[in-house]
Amino acid sequence: MKNIIWIKEYSVEIKEIDEQHQHFFSVLNELNTAIYAGKEKEWMGHVFDQLDGYARFHFATEEKLFDSVKYEYTDAHIEKHDEFRKKLEEFRRGFEISKEGISGELVKFLEEWFVEHIMKVDKMYTKTFHDHGIF
Repeated sequence: MKNIIWIKEYSVEIKEIDEQHQHFFSVLNELNTAIYAGKEKEWMGHVFDQLDGYARFHFATEEKLFDSVKYEYTDAHIEKHDEFRKKLEEFRRGFEISKEGISGELVKFLEEWFVEHIMKVDKMYTKTFHDHGIF
């Protein structure tokens, strides 16, 4: 599996959010490195903790900004966040039961979710945030 590289097309043009998205990519790449080194089992607990903690932090950041600008698609966006949390918890439970066989699936899910979410869902708020002076 290859590392996911941040490209300018992923930018939502909000510095704080872009930096947080880049951190997610680094966690994903950390998992890729562990898989390549044959150490994913040892790293999975750490990766789940990183993803869960940072997702909570990142989603709270976005949701606070939604409230501050009265973003009209807040409910739909939060629903996407909730779906991510639920899916991540399913992966964690699957790993805790079997201790194997999910790292590749997890990487694929994370890469597809992040890219899709950033490109289709997050980019929807850029104009609203900019209109309220958030860059």
